[in-house]
Amino acid sequence: MELRHLRYFLVVAKSNNLSQAARELNISQPSLSYAVKAIETELGVTLFERRGKHLCLNRDGEYYAKEIDRALTIIDQAGKDLTEGELRRNKVVNCSMNIPLGNVGKVLNAFYERCPDVVVNTGYANSGTFKNRGIDMNLFGNRLDIDDPDVVKLGFERYLLVLPKDHPLASRESVSLREVKDDPFVFSEYGTPLFNDVCDMFEAVGGSPNIVATSQVSLDVLSMVSAGVGYCVAPEFSWLVGIEGNFVTVPIQGSQHGRYLYARFNNAYRPSEAALSFANFLQDLVEGVVEVN
Repeated sequence: MELRHLRYFLVVAKSNNLSQAARELNISQPSLSYAVKAIETELGVTLFERRGKHLCLNRDGEYYAKEIDRALTIIDQAGKDLTEGELRRNKVVNCSMNIPLGNVGKVLNAFYERCPDVVVNTGYANSGTFKNRGIDMNLFGNRLDIDDPDVVKLGFERYLLVLPKDHPLASRESVSLREVKDDPFVFSEYGTPLFNDVCDMFEAVGGSPNIVATSQVSLDVLSMVSAGVGYCVAPEFSWLVGIEGNFVTVPIQGSQHGRYLYARFNNAYRPSEAALSFANFLQDLVEGVVEVN
């Protein structure tokens, strides 16, 4: 049974006249008569009674017309909701973050120059930001090179030494961790993947960081460095893009340590154009194609 035949049936039911319904639908009367008869044949019941030139619904017809009208209303509304939902999805990106985005204001300003009609909502995956919203993508870092159809590699970021500007080694082209292992060190909270990476780096040079303060917030760690509380090791993009302060960044001597940055799309549905645009922008940003001011 075709949906268009059900719609034909409702037009006939409302007009009570086959010729009038055919004109309204802009189809031939024999075609309309065939469609109605096909419905009755499939159901095995008669839906109309002929009264002179009029077709009137019988009791079965009245019941069927009521239920079909309700069913088609639901179908039409579902299609409308999907269309409007897709339009909304192509204008909004709900992005959960397991990594920071440096100066996120500057990052988003640069993105909005490219895609001015898209709204980006950022936050932690379990935050109130996403309580009643589907997450389109999640940003995270990992030292492993991940091969997953739902994951887009944004690029690679090195770990850099971040020193107060007045630190004796601040003017060096590169610094060994062995040279600073006894200096006051500030960093992110214990037990994070990034924290473990840095501890492995110190262990490779026969030491461990002299931790004097920690924070969950990367900007707080960098503010401690600016204030001279200590130095830190920071990812060059996720922590430092667009960030300014009373510090300098110096490559770590003999170290190739760093991590890949990824965007994982929600595999519950196809990535929206907005989410793909944001991921492409972040790729360009990590690769240095785009700069933030």
